[in-house]
Amino acid sequence: MLKGIERIRNFGVFDDYSRPPDVEDFSELNLVYGWNYAGKTTLSRILRSIETQAVHPDYSAARFEISTDQSTTITETSVSTTSEKVRVFNSDFVKDNLSWDGRAFEPILLLGQQSIEAQKEIAKNESLLQRMREGYRLKSAAIKRQNDDI
Repeated sequence: MLKGIERIRNFGVFDDYSRPPDVEDFSELNLVYGWNYAGKTTLSRILRSIETQAVHPDYSAARFEISTDQSTTITETSVSTTSEKVRVFNSDFVKDNLSWDGRAFEPILLLGQQSIEAQKEIAKNESLLQRMREGYRLKSAAIKRQNDDI
């Protein structure tokens, strides 16, 4: 389990943050709140780096250290190999995983990257099916005209 963010450098609003000694450790579930532009999204992107096992592409020069209850440290260079499980719900998650444009069967929303990809495949196949039906209709009409002529 994550214990705390020890250090952040060159990541969003955090030029050079070091954890003060009086800051409590994380709990099993944590909620981050605060004023606009205070760094909530930046913190969530650091934590989401653990979830996705990759540093957010907008912050390739960023540095961070996160301590765990196993006395290990997760850094920007070790996120790809960490076994820690983190789930982050932020604007990046919404952009990557939620879709309100499920045209084929008109769901309210589609959750998850697999669902979004499946919806795109369904839309592509429905377009193909519609073209095939139109082609069938045209061929059937042509056959009917030929039969009528005979």
